[in-house]
Amino acid sequence: MDAREFVRWHVEQSNNPTELPEEYLKFDHCYMNLPMIAVEFLDVFQGLFLNANPKVWCKDPNDIKTIQLPLIHVYGFTQEKEKEGALDFFTQRIGKAMDYPEFSKEQIECFHNIRDVSGISHMYSSTFRLPYEVAMRKMEIEKDVAEMAK
Repeated sequence: MDAREFVRWHVEQSNNPTELPEEYLKFDHCYMNLPMIAVEFLDVFQGLFLNANPKVWCKDPNDIKTIQLPLIHVYGFTQEKEKEGALDFFTQRIGKAMDYPEFSKEQIECFHNIRDVSGISHMYSSTFRLPYEVAMRKMEIEKDVAEMAK
């Protein structure tokens, strides 16, 4: 199954607990370890939790703001040799991929060099909590359709 399709299916299963046991309905971590293209897959998280079952995903099922969103671990390459430059590079890429320009390096909980692939290519790992604003975003397509219906 395609990774995007699987993540969507998995979150949707929180509303249909007949297919999976309840203890398997929630995930706490998502590892995206295809360093060449992993960042581009972050778009799957836009609006992903809009219809998630609050009984499964929220500390308090009556308060959607208590949703427990997963940590995202994403790997990638950069030509930036210095760690600070690499951090800036990945912060910008992650924000762009999630269409969330407000994403900042302060949101990255862990950032480290995995290995230097060559003298000009460096592999890093970035770990961050999925931002609520991304997870609960209504998609632009829905907005466009609603405006066209007016």
